[in-house]
Amino acid sequence: MSPEATLLCVNSVFVAFAFLWVYPRLAERRLHLMLRYDIAITGAAMTVAGLLYGGKGLGFTFLDLPWWAFSLLSLAALEIPAWILFLNTNGVDEE
Repeated sequence: MSPEATLLCVNSVFVAFAFLWVYPRLAERRLHLMLRYDIAITGAAMTVAGLLYGGKGLGFTFLDLPWWAFSLLSLAALEIPAWILFLNTNGVDEE
Protein backbone atom coordinates (compact mmCIF):
# COMPACT_ATOMS: atom_id res chain seq x y z
CA MET A 1 0.00 0.00 0.00
CA SER A 2 1.31 3.45 -0.86
CA PRO A 3 2.13 5.90 1.94
CA GLU A 4 -0.70 8.16 0.78
CA ALA A 5 -3.24 5.33 0.94
CA THR A 6 -1.97 4.28 4.36
CA LEU A 7 -2.39 7.78 5.78
CA LEU A 8 -5.84 8.11 4.21
CA CYS A 9 -6.86 4.86 5.90
CA VAL A 10 -5.39 5.93 9.25
CA ASN A 11 -7.10 9.32 9.08
CA SER A 12 -10.38 7.73 8.02
CA VAL A 13 -10.29 5.51 11.10
CA PHE A 14 -9.71 8.51 13.38
CA VAL A 15 -12.51 10.53 11.74
CA ALA A 16 -14.91 7.59 11.98
CA PHE A 17 -13.95 7.08 15.64
CA ALA A 18 -14.60 10.75 16.39
CA PHE A 19 -17.90 11.18 14.57
CA LEU A 20 -19.43 7.75 15.09
CA TRP A 21 -18.34 7.05 18.66
CA VAL A 22 -16.87 10.00 20.60
CA TYR A 23 -19.05 12.98 19.63
CA PRO A 24 -22.44 11.20 19.68
CA ARG A 25 -21.72 9.98 23.23
CA LEU A 26 -20.93 13.40 24.69
CA ALA A 27 -23.38 14.33 27.45
CA GLU A 28 -23.16 17.99 26.51
CA ARG A 29 -22.65 18.81 22.86
CA ARG A 30 -20.94 22.15 23.14
CA LEU A 31 -18.71 23.33 20.35
CA HIS A 32 -15.76 24.29 22.58
CA LEU A 33 -15.81 20.87 24.25
CA MET A 34 -16.00 19.09 20.91
CA LEU A 35 -13.09 21.16 19.61
CA ARG A 36 -10.98 20.06 22.58
CA TYR A 37 -11.70 16.45 21.74
CA ASP A 38 -10.94 17.20 18.11
CA ILE A 39 -7.52 18.60 19.02
CA ALA A 40 -6.75 15.41 20.95
CA ILE A 41 -7.94 13.16 18.11
CA THR A 42 -5.98 15.19 15.55
CA GLY A 43 -2.90 14.94 17.77
CA ALA A 44 -3.33 11.18 17.99
CA ALA A 45 -3.68 10.90 14.19
CA MET A 46 -0.56 13.04 13.69
CA THR A 47 1.33 10.92 16.23
CA VAL A 48 0.47 7.75 14.34
CA ALA A 49 1.51 9.39 11.06
CA GLY A 50 4.76 10.52 12.66
CA LEU A 51 5.48 7.05 13.99
CA LEU A 52 4.87 5.62 10.53
CA TYR A 53 6.76 8.14 8.41
CA GLY A 54 8.66 10.62 10.57
CA GLY A 55 12.37 10.67 9.82
CA LYS A 56 12.17 7.92 7.22
CA GLY A 57 12.68 10.18 4.23
CA LEU A 58 9.84 8.61 2.27
CA GLY A 59 8.56 10.79 -0.53
CA PHE A 60 4.88 11.40 -1.05
CA THR A 61 4.17 11.62 -4.75
CA PHE A 62 0.81 13.38 -4.38
CA LEU A 63 1.54 17.12 -4.58
CA ASP A 64 5.13 16.42 -3.42
CA LEU A 65 4.26 17.13 0.23
CA PRO A 66 6.06 16.03 3.38
CA TRP A 67 4.28 13.42 5.52
CA TRP A 68 2.98 15.92 8.10
CA ALA A 69 1.48 18.27 5.50
CA PHE A 70 -0.20 15.43 3.63
CA SER A 71 -1.54 14.04 6.89
CA LEU A 72 -2.98 17.39 8.01
CA LEU A 73 -4.50 18.19 4.61
CA SER A 74 -6.04 14.75 4.18
CA LEU A 75 -7.38 14.82 7.73
CA ALA A 76 -8.95 18.23 7.09
CA ALA A 77 -10.43 17.02 3.80
CA LEU A 78 -12.04 14.09 5.60
CA GLU A 79 -13.07 15.99 8.71
CA ILE A 80 -14.61 19.19 7.34
CA PRO A 81 -17.53 17.46 5.58
CA ALA A 82 -18.03 15.27 8.66
CA TRP A 83 -18.18 18.38 10.89
CA ILE A 84 -20.69 20.07 8.60
CA LEU A 85 -22.90 17.00 8.51
CA PHE A 86 -22.66 16.45 12.26
CA LEU A 87 -23.40 20.08 13.13
CA ASN A 88 -26.37 20.18 10.76
CA THR A 89 -27.94 16.97 12.05
CA ASN A 90 -27.25 17.27 15.79
CA GLY A 91 -28.05 20.02 18.21
CA VAL A 92 -24.76 21.63 19.17
CA ASP A 93 -24.48 24.65 21.45
CA GLU A 94 -22.03 27.24 20.21
CA GLU A 95 -21.19 28.39 23.75
